Amino acid sequence: MYIREDSLDDLLKSTFEKFADGKLPLVKATKGNSYELLGVLLELTNPRSRLSRSEIKGTPYSCIGELAWYLSRSNTSSDIEYYLHRYRDSSEDDGKIHGAYGPRFFSMHGRFNQIENIVSLLRRKPTSRRAVIQLFDASDITQDFKDIPCTANIQFFLRDSKLNMMVNMRSNDVYFGLPHDVFCFTMLQEIIACRLGVKLGVYKHSVGSLHLYEDKITNINSYIQEGWQRQVPMPHMRCENIEKQIEHFIDVEKRIRSGGEYDSAEDSISDSYWKDLLILLKVFSKRKTNDLDLFLVLKGSLYTEMYKSYVDKYIDSLGKESCVR
Repeated sequence: MYIREDSLDDLLKSTFEKFADGKLPLVKATKGNSYELLGVLLELTNPRSRLSRSEIKGTPYSCIGELAWYLSRSNTSSDIEYYLHRYRDSSEDDGKIHGAYGPRFFSMHGRFNQIENIVSLLRRKPTSRRAVIQLFDASDITQDFKDIPCTANIQFFLRDSKLNMMVNMRSNDVYFGLPHDVFCFTMLQEIIACRLGVKLGVYKHSVGSLHLYEDKITNINSYIQEGWQRQVPMPHMRCENIEKQIEHFIDVEKRIRSGGEYDSAEDSISDSYWKDLLILLKVFSKRKTNDLDLFLVLKGSLYTEMYKSYVDKYIDSLGKESCVR
């Protein structure tokens, strides 16, 4: 099955519709019964349209948090549980997540920085077909680990001065996993394109078992029935000093997650692209407060208009609480 769309929401809608009637084969697996499609290829023609604009799936905070977890090279469960509680079920007794992508990207087997190897290879041999990052490892099925990579490998193709990306998944949860995977992997695609000084190409996502857990059938139907918003892509990533920008982003994300403050006006390192992502993480860190004025200030400090609708969710919820009182 091949599904090709221009935005994440269009891709989700077309894919969710394949599961909506609940007539696909039901498979019993470790994490519960799920409806399943085998051998699916999804294509996102505009990888910058990587965030959902829907009410149900429009949650950029956990996507940005998961990206930061990858880039920080962490495999510590608590670092990602802050954004995604379901990772608690993936943690081993030592508080580590065996299948964490960060160490595998940057220090596979404690030795290989696969990101740097890809950048180096494509600089030397732009048309190489060897630009492959391996995430799934032969050792992953030697024990019953609580979590092993759902992603088998990632391949990059530099063609016509555009960086195309092909992700191969052994398994993918269509409701929870797919939106996060598309966001994180297309961000990685754009980061590497920046480092190579080339344009962003297309994103392809191949899945062996694309599945929906039985108890989420109502959720996807609610998503399909939701009114459609105009699809707006994220802005172009600024490529100047990209490595320094990312290093600073990782440092500030940790500070925010640990309860520290962040003032974008005083940030002399981040450009507007990365400042916006950090402002959104600050919004998330204040999600349990009832400080309407703070959310209004944070919304006003965003450079990119499309992000403001995500902050409006918190502002609107506080307005509703005030009406109830």
